[in-house]
Amino acid sequence: VRWLPPVSGFLVPLEMSGIVVSQFILVSTFGACT
Repeated sequence: VRWLPPVSGFLVPLEMSGIVVSQFILVSTFGACT
């Protein structure tokens, strides 16, 4: 259980940045298509 806070603390920003990157790619590809 001791390893849970560091892992979640690492995964949450990683997931957030992953969402931001995927949204940016989605917007840029959509903008390129139109």
